[in-house]
Amino acid sequence: MTIDEFIKKFRTFCDNKYGTKNGTASSYANALRYLLEYLRIDQFNENTILTIKSIEPDIRDKSGILYGNLLSSFEHNGRASYIEKGFVKAAIRSLQEFLSISPLLPTSINDDIIVEAVKDSDIIALFKSDKTKQEFPLSRPIEHSYDIRQTNGTAKDSIKRIYSGRKAEKYFISYLKDYLGLKPGIDFIDVSSSKDYGYDIRVFEYGIEVKNIKSGGFYLTDNEIARLLCSQTHLVFVDINNGIWLLKKSSRWLRKVIENIKSVREYCHANYECLDLTDIRINFDSEIISEITEISQIRRTQFEDLLKR
Repeated sequence: MTIDEFIKKFRTFCDNKYGTKNGTASSYANALRYLLEYLRIDQFNENTILTIKSIEPDIRDKSGILYGNLLSSFEHNGRASYIEKGFVKAAIRSLQEFLSISPLLPTSINDDIIVEAVKDSDIIALFKSDKTKQEFPLSRPIEHSYDIRQTNGTAKDSIKRIYSGRKAEKYFISYLKDYLGLKPGIDFIDVSSSKDYGYDIRVFEYGIEVKNIKSGGFYLTDNEIARLLCSQTHLVFVDINNGIWLLKKSSRWLRKVIENIKSVREYCHANYECLDLTDIRINFDSEIISEITEISQIRRTQFEDLLKR
């Protein structure tokens, strides 16, 4: 779909939602168009959505490289207010709502390099007990670099995140099957792609949420937070070829972190209408050490006992 065709549909959605007299619909439609121009995107498709999703956290980070480059470009074209007043961020939120109501028709897998890039059968991660170092990765500085001129670069960044998350799940599944000797479909089920479950793996009668923690931190969705607060899901941290850690179900560290996240979101919602904090990175600190158990060397009975606690 051409950008003009999509913006026209998006503008109609915004007109119906915000009205035609206050200028909001026009501002959001223009903000999205200008963002796509900056990214040099001339077709709106699944790749476009993936690209926007992958850079959205960086658009919110005023200290980041992308935000600075974006603001500089918009200033050059007399459009700085779209960044400074939050219209681009707000437009992305409205875009997500629009797409939830009117999703794009999926493109053919044969024609979509993005879908091919994250084909599940190509993701392989085998657990080897003799390879684990069992050194829990506390948070450390991470360097990011961006090349916005290459629009596929941002899509590739998103693919890497999807890939690394799924690879951690595959690694944990290999641990269950190849090390603990659990039987797929009987002792555990991979439910990561099912909308009927709010977690990744069902082991015995317990839900397991797997997080890749190679970088020393992780993210939680609102649905994951709700399940963890209700003690319906166990949280497992995976650092491939290093270790697997199970967070105890009644973790005071996790409850404190979640309360902090909720407080930040409530404050920003009340004071900064255009600020969106859907992605807040959770960093590890030394307080978590007493609440995790390294499980890469334990046996099935010990694993079952830990899940029951």
